[in-house]
Formats: sequence, structure tokens, C-alpha cells
Amino acid sequence: AAIPSGLRDPLWSFIRKESMKRITLTVGATSVGCPGHGGWAYILRYGQHSLDRSGGSSDVTKGRMELQALLEGFKAIKEPCDVVLFSESQHLVDGLTGWRKEWRLTLFTRLRVQSHLPLADGDLWEELDPLAEKHFLAGKCVRRLSGDQDMERCLALAEAQAVLHGAVPTWSSL
Repeated sequence: AAIPSGLRDPLWSFIRKESMKRITLTVGATSVGCPGHGGWAYILRYGQHSLDRSGGSSDVTKGRMELQALLEGFKAIKEPCDVVLFSESQHLVDGLTGWRKEWRLTLFTRLRVQSHLPLADGDLWEELDPLAEKHFLAGKCVRRLSGDQDMERCLALAEAQAVLHGAVPTWSSL
């Protein structure tokens, strides 16, 4: 459920955030071809506990797989939390922590002078929006090969999923 407007003022936000669990969400994705077969993975961490999941699909882009990892990660969080996102995609971090609010106002399209252009993967952003809205969010871009163990594990899981989905014929390969 969305946060009532009365609870969005700074004092209530501070009190609410201080009582929340702090969770890290690391997401990774890959795609072989554009579009091609791809994989996604996420790792959730809270204290000593962790949860990782992965999946994949055919005929997708890496951007779509990154968003899918983020969406699946948020689906796994069962209560409002203070969430810190780690991703190798600055676009994903910026979209989650800032642009998403603007896109909501334009019904997940890109507003131009004379027309609305479709937002790439707008359907996933629209599905993600209410899930992300219940949390306090921060994000950090982590580069591939930076030594971050969770990012390296996410990318390895995503690459394994891309290989699994590579044997499936795609529309682009027909």
C-alpha cells in the first residue's frame, strides 16, 4: 500500500525509516545479442541472511533483464524496508531513485513537445512502481570486475541462465 500523505513529512519519514530493516539488493543481468537470450539474478541481504534467485528468457535485451531482476527482487521483499540497490546500470539506479516519479506522471511514456513516445520497457517500470513506492530507496552503480562479490555472483547466475535459455529458438533467430 502507498504511504499516506500525512506520513510523508520529514519527521515521520525519519522515524519510519529508523524503524525499518536495511536491506541491500544487488541485481545483475546479461543478454547474448540484442535482442537475444538473456538472464537475470538478484541477491537480497539483511544482516547475516541472504537470498538469491535467477531466471532468464529468450528474445530480450539486457535492459529488460536488469529490470526483471529488480522487479523480482522487490517482489521478494515482504514489508516496507530501507533498500539500497547495487547495479552495474546507472540507468536502472537513476530510473528507480528519480526518473520513475516523472514517468509515473506521463503514464510511463517519454513526453516530447508534440507526442508521447513509448518508454523502453515501460510495462516493467509500471509494474515495479507500486512495489518500489513502499520502500525508502537509495542506489549505487557498481562496475563489473570491481571486486564486489555479490555483483560477481549475480552476473555469474545471470550468465548461466542466458546459456540455459540460449537453446530455445527466438523470434529474432527465425
